[in-house]
Amino acid sequence: MIEKLGVKDQGDREKLNEATRIVYREEFYNGVMRENTLFPGLSVNEARERTIKALSEQGAWGRMYELEPRNVFTRSGNPVIAAVIKDQWFLNYGNPEWKAKAFKCLNSMRIIPEKYRKNFEDVFNWLSMRPCARKRGLGTRLPWDPDWIIESLSDSTIYMAYYTIVHKVRSSGLDKRLGEFAKRVIDSKGNDKDALDAIMAFFNYVFLGEGDPDRVAKVFGVGKELIEDMRREFDYWYPVDERHSGPDLISSHLSFFVFHHVAIFPERYWPRSITFNEYVIREGMKMSRSLGNVLPLPYIPRKYSTDLARLYLASATDLDSTLDWREDDVASVASRLVRFWNLTNEIIKEGKPSINIDVKGSSLITQWLISKVNKAVRDSTVDMDNENIRGYTLKAFFDLLSSVERYLEITSVINTSRDEVRWALWYVLERWVKLLQPVMPHIAEELWHRMGNESFVSLEPGLSMMRG
Repeated sequence: MIEKLGVKDQGDREKLNEATRIVYREEFYNGVMRENTLFPGLSVNEARERTIKALSEQGAWGRMYELEPRNVFTRSGNPVIAAVIKDQWFLNYGNPEWKAKAFKCLNSMRIIPEKYRKNFEDVFNWLSMRPCARKRGLGTRLPWDPDWIIESLSDSTIYMAYYTIVHKVRSSGLDKRLGEFAKRVIDSKGNDKDALDAIMAFFNYVFLGEGDPDRVAKVFGVGKELIEDMRREFDYWYPVDERHSGPDLISSHLSFFVFHHVAIFPERYWPRSITFNEYVIREGMKMSRSLGNVLPLPYIPRKYSTDLARLYLASATDLDSTLDWREDDVASVASRLVRFWNLTNEIIKEGKPSINIDVKGSSLITQWLISKVNKAVRDSTVDMDNENIRGYTLKAFFDLLSSVERYLEITSVINTSRDEVRWALWYVLERWVKLLQPVMPHIAEELWHRMGNESFVSLEPGLSMMRG
């Protein structure tokens, strides 16, 4: 790591610190305990949790709190200064009733990977009074005290609710009308009750189903059908089935995301799941402009193709591990993708067989291949349900590719009936393309249409397995 970062001597503190952070992170996420340790073969992360558990059971585990003597800096390098501001506004996340509802929501949610649930619980427990407004910067004025600006994390964590209706708000001109009412509230320092009631009546009906749509429509000068349509639109899309994010946001945005939803919405609209992925590095190093190794997203489809990038990303790491983008590994995946493309097109070129083969009466090698694809369908479905994207991709693409190539190799030697081989390969292909659609959607659609289908494979019904 010292060589990669170009550290010249011990005086190069910034690069040395960066090297230390990378090595420690690699040890923690990818390290394996040695044979002379208490938990040989376990990952460092797992061994750490097992050690804590073992010490706790012996009454030998406790927490020690200490002051942080170092200066704290933002991501942009500016010093963080904690200040008490006169007349500051706060949100009381310590309210027992509110906190209990937040925990109820958390306990009903799927957290993937599950290890991050503890992080949420810790944040929920210590979260208490938090400033919700500031004196400067861009943002929305606090309606009843316009000298203050609403702090972004205090009002930006339910924006996905607005996403469900924003297209109708804009196309109907309601955004201008809402803006006019909001300006009246601000200008009056919250004293224009008619304007405030109009805004509240609109959102209370659309998001909560409370109030009279006739009254809302009349106030905003639109048809009742539009207001009711927005209510149906919101009700169709909510709740949030899955939120995908990074673990660094647990202590702020994502915890507020839960708290604010339970404060505003009835239980049936509470979020259902949060999924996390770790960071992406490149060739063993953190992506950084100073290192010149940043990989911009618009660059990826031009150089690698979207489906190749998706296949590589899906197969390279699990959600809870750091992804190291390596060009040699991308090239290796690309060569297998080319093999897959050539193989599937050869199967399509042979055409769909006109006969149906009884699996029980087929050769042992054909039964083996059918069992392989059936097992892939079964196991991959479980993997996808559990967000095990890497396991899904390894089974659905790499393992099946090896199995099909092995099948062709063996059947060419033992002179298996050509009709039987064609039938088996087509049986596999119909399921294979469906399996791979989530990982490589463009290639899957192209192959599906080359097979003679007129529908979209992404809209096809679920996969089936053959018993035998």
